Amino acid sequence: MKTTSLWTAFLILAWHLSCAGEGTFTNEAKVQKQTKVQEQDQLPEHDPTHEHVQDHEAPPPPPPAPPGETAVELPPAPAESPAGAEPSETIGEDFTGEEEVMEDSKEPKTEEPKTKEPDNIAEVDLAGGHFDVDISTKFYELNKKGTDAHVHEFDDALNVGYVDAMDLADTKLKTITETISRDEKFVLVVGNATLSEGAWIDINDKLIHAKSLDGVAEDKLTVYSLSGVDGTTKLSSLKIKFEKDVLTNDKFIKTETSCVRGNKPGPNGEYRNGALLVQALKADQIALDAKTKIASKDSGFLWEVAVFHHWKGGCYE
Repeated sequence: MKTTSLWTAFLILAWHLSCAGEGTFTNEAKVQKQTKVQEQDQLPEHDPTHEHVQDHEAPPPPPPAPPGETAVELPPAPAESPAGAEPSETIGEDFTGEEEVMEDSKEPKTEEPKTKEPDNIAEVDLAGGHFDVDISTKFYELNKKGTDAHVHEFDDALNVGYVDAMDLADTKLKTITETISRDEKFVLVVGNATLSEGAWIDINDKLIHAKSLDGVAEDKLTVYSLSGVDGTTKLSSLKIKFEKDVLTNDKFIKTETSCVRGNKPGPNGEYRNGALLVQALKADQIALDAKTKIASKDSGFLWEVAVFHHWKGGCYE
């Protein structure tokens, strides 16, 4: 009887202990669950802009320059726009989409001699008057009278509007080819051309404005010969031509024969009273006059042609 009572008491005690343990575990679980809910309630609301973004590491510094060379400093990397930001509208706002082209620098241009033949070059005698021609084979000082020969009204006499230095139509005038030996080296000098704006010089079938050849420096003169010997340009033609209106439009020097043959200086010391001149001088003895820019007494003078409009109004003064 006692044994049964004790066993019954033990079972009752075990049952109470079991119920007490379950209650304790359930209470602890409830406490943990409530604590977790409270912690979650304390978290801030979800912000998509706060999502984790890995920071970009700064680029490593450039390696040191080799000995003896200067290190090149790299420009800073451009700042990145924040996530979700719109591109700036001010970046490149002046860019037109076309590559800028730098304007070429303009060098000052040197005026080239006139070489294009005008369409009014006279082939026959000039209208409104006539011109005379003088030839000299030696140098004359100013105010020293003399030329080798003179032809009055040259254009009317030969019915031409030019002077061919290699063919003077069997006149008493000596041509350049009759005066200079074939292998002689010489230069051609033009004088007083600023007083005859309508005159042109035809050299080897190339027509050049006479004014462009006036006053050329000694070291710029072309060396010629009649044979084309080494170191020279062969002179195959030499003519003095005029525009048709040189007389009527006052583009040709006006003077008288006595003033030219007497070598009376013009108002500015012009040789042959301002007549248009072409002279041939020895290439190794040029010696131009500092003022007139043509032959001086020290030149190797070979040949000269002087052309002028012969009028009755007196010397060029």
